[in-house]
Amino acid sequence: MSARTVFLEPVYTGKRGRPWLALPAGFLLAQVVKSRQGRRLAEITRRVVVGTEDAVARAIAATRAGTVINTCVGRLVSPCDIYC
Repeated sequence: MSARTVFLEPVYTGKRGRPWLALPAGFLLAQVVKSRQGRRLAEITRRVVVGTEDAVARAIAATRAGTVINTCVGRLVSPCDIYC
């Protein structure tokens, strides 16, 4: 299941029926794509999926976890527990 579907929140408009789903304000998502040639790592591409590069850079700087988009080693247990 992708992060885009996991973090969706209902947006209530006051109309009848099922509310439409949207990502919460301030949600950022970055991705690291590793390409291989044979058994060797050939290239690492970092890209921003949701948000802007500036916002992701500020979020990384605020966490003091590093300076670039990196792969997460841990698992996402709940939206409040992120171990990277």
